Amino acid sequence: LSSNLEPKLALGTVQFGQAYGISNSKGIPSESEIEAILETALANGVDMLDTAPAYGASETILGRLLNISKEFCIVTKTVPLNNNIDNQSPRDSILRAFEQSLARLQTDHVYGLMIHLAEDLLGESGDVVWRTLEEIQTSASAKLIGTSCYTGSELTTILSRYPISLVQAPFNIFDQNLLHKGILADLSAGNVEFHARSIFLQGLAFMSPENLPAGFSS
Repeated sequence: LSSNLEPKLALGTVQFGQAYGISNSKGIPSESEIEAILETALANGVDMLDTAPAYGASETILGRLLNISKEFCIVTKTVPLNNNIDNQSPRDSILRAFEQSLARLQTDHVYGLMIHLAEDLLGESGDVVWRTLEEIQTSASAKLIGTSCYTGSELTTILSRYPISLVQAPFNIFDQNLLHKGILADLSAGNVEFHARSIFLQGLAFMSPENLPAGFSS
């Protein structure tokens, strides 16, 4: 999102691999339904997919739908370092997981690679993590590198430390913190591509009040 770019829609794919979402009453769609969703997206100019190793079988399904998914720009994410059960170095853990993502997606490159948990960039291994992303970018395996964030403070700190080219963060009618604090303007000035997450709050924004989970009664 920047002053010289028209906002575009991308398609999140977590529900392709998990029964995800507040408004999700049907669980994981079938592969034929996913193929129809992808075809509908392409027919309407939506040509970017967001996925991650943590999204169940999402990467694998996208890889199987080769003729469809190859027409999309794909953004995926790292495996959080706290999931490193083999005690590999942060660099080796990220590289191995990314190679596995490419294999599942049946491709040799992606449009973007993001750190799934911002704490991996903010922690003591942050510099190593960032150099690993740069190594992947230099190899032409990922065009843009950056991070997924949950809060403006996380993003502000990361922007002060690393020259990221891609960021994903929540932005919707109820949460416009990034706009009001000037962070979106900073991203635009730095030519950082911004991907808004949770724009419909997992479908919450379209649900009838009587169908809301009890936790949202207030």
